[in-house]
Amino acid sequence: MNSPALGIGIYLWLRFRWVVGGMLAYLLALAVAARIPRVHASPDFALPIVALLMFPLAIPFTYLVHAFTYGPTDLAARTSGFPRHMLSLPASARALAGWPMLIGSVMIGTFWALAAGLVLNACGVGVPVLWPAFMAGAVIAWIQAIAWVPFPFPIGRAVVLIPIIMGLIVCGLYAGSLGVSPVAIAAGYAALALLAHALAARGVARFRLGDGGGNRLAESLRRRVFSTSDSQSAVRRRAKPPFRSPAAAQLWYECRRNIAFLPGMTAVTCIAMFVPLVKAARATPIPRSAIGAFDVPIPIFGLCACLVSLYAISGMAGGGLGKSDYWGKVAQWPAFLTTRPLPTADFVLAKLKAAAISTAIACAIIFGFASLGSILTPNPFDRSQSLAAWAMHHATPQLTMYGVAGVVLFVFGIWRNQVGGLFFPLSGRPWFMTAFGVIPSIVSLLVISLGGVVAYRHPVILPVVRRVTPWVFSGVVAINLAVGVALAAALRRTRMMQPRTIALLVAGWLVIVLGLLVILHGQVRAHPILIPAILLFLPATRLAAAPLALRWNRHR
Repeated sequence: MNSPALGIGIYLWLRFRWVVGGMLAYLLALAVAARIPRVHASPDFALPIVALLMFPLAIPFTYLVHAFTYGPTDLAARTSGFPRHMLSLPASARALAGWPMLIGSVMIGTFWALAAGLVLNACGVGVPVLWPAFMAGAVIAWIQAIAWVPFPFPIGRAVVLIPIIMGLIVCGLYAGSLGVSPVAIAAGYAALALLAHALAARGVARFRLGDGGGNRLAESLRRRVFSTSDSQSAVRRRAKPPFRSPAAAQLWYECRRNIAFLPGMTAVTCIAMFVPLVKAARATPIPRSAIGAFDVPIPIFGLCACLVSLYAISGMAGGGLGKSDYWGKVAQWPAFLTTRPLPTADFVLAKLKAAAISTAIACAIIFGFASLGSILTPNPFDRSQSLAAWAMHHATPQLTMYGVAGVVLFVFGIWRNQVGGLFFPLSGRPWFMTAFGVIPSIVSLLVISLGGVVAYRHPVILPVVRRVTPWVFSGVVAINLAVGVALAAALRRTRMMQPRTIALLVAGWLVIVLGLLVILHGQVRAHPILIPAILLFLPATRLAAAPLALRWNRHR
């Protein structure tokens, strides 16, 4: 095999052949469903259905991105993410970086063309095909370039990645809204992809020569800042007291390595949306957007989008928090961690504390931006004062209590969303994470979403849904409680927790449940359906499964 293109192509094909085959089969099934006469005659009904059915393609798409970048890449590392074993191949750096880029760009662009041409446009949606395909190719090319270029400082790759991807997408949408020719937009994205190839080829060449940890300028600056004439005095100045316990050392490691994703993504989202939302709130009149039958102001819609995105990002952060290293490629814990003199329950407790610290930082960022925005935003009823001044003037003790309770519940929800699925990555087995974590979540989302759309289109079934929903919730709660009892027995049998500790935790959980029920019933006369909702909102069973999952991973 003398051709680098053929060798790299076969290597990549062996990695993603089953994923590509599954995606093509799924797209073919959607294309057939989009041509059903009833669906084709109702594009307003077909759009939400097709959008929900295309959502499962996000997971194999992520896998394709990892395959084309030889990842997943350590976003916190300074060194290049290009595999070292490929550096010895008899091919130039341009070929090593160029052929994966070309194959990835063509593959991702082809998937968009098939999805838009065979599915979306067949339902009458009318989305462009040419320039979004080139945009997808340019995005994957820049992801590969950023993954393979050495960075001078840690976390630099994670800081640069999001703005570049968002900029590529926003530029295409803005150019399309201005009426620029699709051919011109596609040509621009092709030029950007070539620029990414030049950057990646230079990064691979530097990494091949051994310069994989940063450039000379950064190294010289680092030496100038941290060097000193008296090295022994510098060591004494930088000396820190030892950790109080192994648990404190593990918490330090978790905070140092595993909590940066959620605060970083929250800060990027808030920075990107702050100026547009404040300008929209200061405009006269305030722009509004029609969402179904509701006319929602753009600032309110943007704030809700920030909160929802934070909640979604916290779920993604929980998957990485369960690993020993958030930026690592494998979930299996290394020997240097599993052999530490630390009980498994203390490992899990350090994860829970790290999730709490990450949640506190992320919520402080978003609430800080919201407070600053309320100061800069005028009151819509009286433009002479700010929204913050109007809220403080009309605040009552009851409204203040409701606001504080809402903030507490929101913060707890973010923390719960991080630790709710912690036991999946703690198991260290990808098949377990996929079979019991990813697939059921996608199926549940599709069933609930499609059921909501059908109920909205056919209101006659709403009474049946109202009668069945409490029984479904009650059945889920019963199963949840039975699993919780079994997990508590397993914790006691394996001596991971003492019976007294388990009894105290169960008693505290019952006190919290009863307190929430009393507060809700006394303030808003809560419907009985909130009882199973509260029981499901508190992640007792999932937290009980976390030590057992880590024990399964630790004692292989």
